[in-house]
Amino acid sequence: MHPLHFALRLNSTIEQFRKFSTGSSYPAILDSDVEKTLIPVPDIDTQNEIVKRIKILLLERRRIIDEINKKWEDTISHTVGEISKLSFDFQNTPQVTNGLIWTKSQILERINALPKLDVEEEIDDDQIELDFEANNE
Repeated sequence: MHPLHFALRLNSTIEQFRKFSTGSSYPAILDSDVEKTLIPVPDIDTQNEIVKRIKILLLERRRIIDEINKKWEDTISHTVGEISKLSFDFQNTPQVTNGLIWTKSQILERINALPKLDVEEEIDDDQIELDFEANNE
């Protein structure tokens, strides 16, 4: 989500919009009023601290997802191994025509096709600039 989204929802911003708005049944605000709206921006040190915290959280999120996926793969591997050891005896099973009984290979195929937890968007470490001043040069 764009940072401007949050800035426009601040109480101070909404209060400025309220003061600028005209009309009672359909309140409106002019482009020129939006342009002169003041949006608070933290100092550069605070901005850098926020970015550092976000980067740490994103790295921790990636670590947790990798850990979960490793456990998932181990569980799938163990389950496939246990199923592979079983012998399936369908001779005494009544004939089913609606496909509810699967062969061992069909079961293993479906288990192996189960998806891992996915990250919506991979963040490359180089994408996060830790110093806003470097962007302003």
